[in-house]
Amino acid sequence: MDVPPGRPIALLAAGCVLALGVGAFMTVRTQSPLFLIAAMATTIANAAMFVLGRWRLRRSRPGSRTGRTLVASVSSPDEPSAATRWVGGANLPGTFGRTNATKPLAVLDLGPSSLKLGIRPKLLAGMFGVSSITVPRSDDVEVFPVRGRLGTRGVGVRRNGAAPVYFWTSQPEEVLQTLASADWPVSWDERRFAY
Repeated sequence: MDVPPGRPIALLAAGCVLALGVGAFMTVRTQSPLFLIAAMATTIANAAMFVLGRWRLRRSRPGSRTGRTLVASVSSPDEPSAATRWVGGANLPGTFGRTNATKPLAVLDLGPSSLKLGIRPKLLAGMFGVSSITVPRSDDVEVFPVRGRLGTRGVGVRRNGAAPVYFWTSQPEEVLQTLASADWPVSWDERRFAY
């Protein structure tokens, strides 16, 4: 849905006028300036969020590189193998569009030749029409670090040029290192979250 360029500004202005009007009315009615101060603070906060949001949207294109490159750690062959199952959050396609599940509702499993990302419990996944995604290891799969809209970190998996799926974790380096050591095609260039 395209939004006309002036519409958000008009809505912000209308909301500010309404908040200030209600604040002024309540100040006169109760003889307390607290309502007017609260209305002014709300107006300033809304305007700041609007300006910040527009600035962030202008400077970042979804799916583009962030300019940050993660560094793979070097592990010795004598070290025990790293975890092959991680618990975190996920962003997956479902019947009702994309579904974002927070930690600890998502599980990323690394199998011998595939990667599986799903939401648990199955009842919750079924409510949103989300099924587990299993990606076989191949040359047309791309695994990369991702940065979400609010600074969330994670791992993106894209196959055959399709829309990526995301696993949100505070340790993307560990997940990527384990996948790279299991011969998955890993790109270390971080990208922005995109549907």
